[in-house]
Order: sequence, then structure tokens, then C-alpha cells
Amino acid sequence: TNITCDLDLSNPLKVSVGTTRKFQSRTVVTTKVSTIPKTNTLSLSLISQRALFENNLLGTCALGMGTDLAIHYYLLSCTTLWEDYPQITAKVNLGVDSHPVKLSVKHQFGS
Repeated sequence: TNITCDLDLSNPLKVSVGTTRKFQSRTVVTTKVSTIPKTNTLSLSLISQRALFENNLLGTCALGMGTDLAIHYYLLSCTTLWEDYPQITAKVNLGVDSHPVKLSVKHQFGS
């Protein structure tokens, strides 16, 4: 388990506290609580990642919400983990960017 604390001394001040934990099931869960400058609310983010289908796919689920129970973002993505092939990522999101569905391909040529 890792614990982090970030203090942004800019104006306005921002404080974040988070944890990351890897479970025996190879699931990695990250949680973070942050102050939202110029408001009386906190934000909470939850991220879960896990290798699926015999380590051929990385699944990610992320949710961000405030203490006012408003959902700020939701993300569901799958990324291929094949060696010697392009990395393909499919994302479905709400509130992360202007496109709710995104498909990307990344490949590194040479060493």
C-alpha cells in the first residue's frame, strides 16, 4: 500500500491525500480525496485496474465525484497488452473529454 499527500501552495491552496493498493487478485485500486479551491466541497476519485484474459487486456474503471454527490467523470477503458503488436485502447467516458467514445492505436517502431 502506498500513501501520498500533495500540498499545492499556490493561491488558492489545494490539498490531496491518496492511497494505491495492489491486491492478490492483481487488481490495483487507487483512491484520492482532494480539496476543490474556492468551494466547500471535496472531490473523490476511485480508479481500479486489472489485467484480464491471461494478461492480454488491461481494464480500467475510474469514477470522480464530489461530496455534493455530483459525478464529475466516469471512464471505462480496455487496452491490449500484446507484445510486438500495436497497443489498442478503447475508452468510453462521461466528463473526461468532449468525445464519449475514443479508439486509439499506438505502436513503437524499432528498439
